[in-house]
Amino acid sequence: MKALAGTDESLEVICKKEDIIKAVLDSLRETSVEKKLKGFERIAALYLESEPFSVENGLLTPTFKF
Repeated sequence: MKALAGTDESLEVICKKEDIIKAVLDSLRETSVEKKLKGFERIAALYLESEPFSVENGLLTPTFKF
């Protein structure tokens, strides 16, 4: 997989870094508070996937549903 601009690390490596996951989760939590989501609507954990969704790899159905 290609390296991202400004870094020599691949997207796969970046998606596994704990500090990146924490930063994304913190941003989502901040947004959920701003939008006044209820506790059960808020994200508790997060997994970042480096592979794009597609029908070919089975991450997307032919009708483009997850």
